[in-house]
Amino acid sequence: MDRVSPTLRLVVDHLPDCPVMVFSRSGAVLWRNGPAVALFGDGGVEVLDRRGDLASYRRQVLVDPVEGQILLILI
Repeated sequence: MDRVSPTLRLVVDHLPDCPVMVFSRSGAVLWRNGPAVALFGDGGVEVLDRRGDLASYRRQVLVDPVEGQILLILI
């Protein structure tokens, strides 16, 4: 979790039950919580490419422009 920006870390800490993944700009997974691993396994950028899987979820995307990190929250 030390690779995740402080801004996104604050959000992640308040969402223990939602599947949450933090990506770098290139799509590398920097961090994921237990529910995200249960849903998608250990995948990286290919998770973003599986739009069929993601289409069935409401999702929120937050971007930290300073760190260039993306937080994907599935609800």
